Amino acid sequence: AISILFWALVGDAFSARDQKKVIGIVSAGGMAGAVGFGLGLSLIIDDTGTLMPMALATLTVAAALPLLAGLGTHGAPATVRSTSLKPALGYLLRHRYPLAVALLVVLFAGMGAVTDFVFRLASAASRSESEMATLFALLNAGVGVTVSLFQLTLTSRMLARLGVFTFAAIVPALLCGLSLGHAFLFPFFSVLVVVKGVEMAGAFSLNGTAVTLFFNPIPDAHRSQVRTLIDGAIKKAGAALAGLGLAALATWNDTLITSLLIAGVAGVALLFLPILRALYLRALDDALGQRRRRQVSASRGTLNLEDRATRRALERWLDSGDAGRILGALTAFT
Repeated sequence: AISILFWALVGDAFSARDQKKVIGIVSAGGMAGAVGFGLGLSLIIDDTGTLMPMALATLTVAAALPLLAGLGTHGAPATVRSTSLKPALGYLLRHRYPLAVALLVVLFAGMGAVTDFVFRLASAASRSESEMATLFALLNAGVGVTVSLFQLTLTSRMLARLGVFTFAAIVPALLCGLSLGHAFLFPFFSVLVVVKGVEMAGAFSLNGTAVTLFFNPIPDAHRSQVRTLIDGAIKKAGAALAGLGLAALATWNDTLITSLLIAGVAGVALLFLPILRALYLRALDDALGQRRRRQVSASRGTLNLEDRATRRALERWLDSGDAGRILGALTAFT
């Protein structure tokens, strides 16, 4: 819930164009925290057990809460938004594109739940509680360093050259390939450690960067609330349902809980991305094209143009010969 509140506040505090400068830095800061705490815990966990790290985590969260009040609105006048999620729910149910985004978020949540379940089963079978805690601490540190460097050096370049949909496919593609390799070629625990690291990188940073850009075509009036609804209730419900399904499957036949499950869920996410892309471009057309010419001026500066797919769509509209689309594209670029 705290993570959802934080990113919702970040989304309100910065315009869509400013977010491309801010989100990578903020994510890198979060990863730096994961690195520092991960390394620290790996040094003390043998002496303190798991109770002390849990207490430290609680104190850290309590200390961070007042900082949320420091987020203000930048680059645009502050707007008062309703705290009710009913308008967002109504918008979600009336439009196919936000429903598709919600489905992808659920798939990402299920991908994380399956990966975590398989990894923890394998860890518990061969390691003590203290060894598992040390492993998770070091894994957090390693993933934090890797993702921080990735965010600071490669994320913007990859989004500009490859587009958000190729970027969003990175984690599921890696999970699918590594899981199949573990199932058929290299059945070693070290491979599962890499699988878990890739999943953590996606859950903590990479998938979130892509999903943030997926909210691009949603109107300003609904974007923040729809994101809160999807990243909050829908994502958590998806993770909970995945957990219940895995528990039931393990009770019925635990031999089915293997890395093939990870590959299956990741494969579904990969296959769904081209469908989402088609809906994304159609939603952009609805937002800036001929059918909404009268609302073009209200959308100035609200699109994040860091993504190649969005820029190419707008460039096509500049060549379309349609006055409404040309005006919409020019407004978005200025």
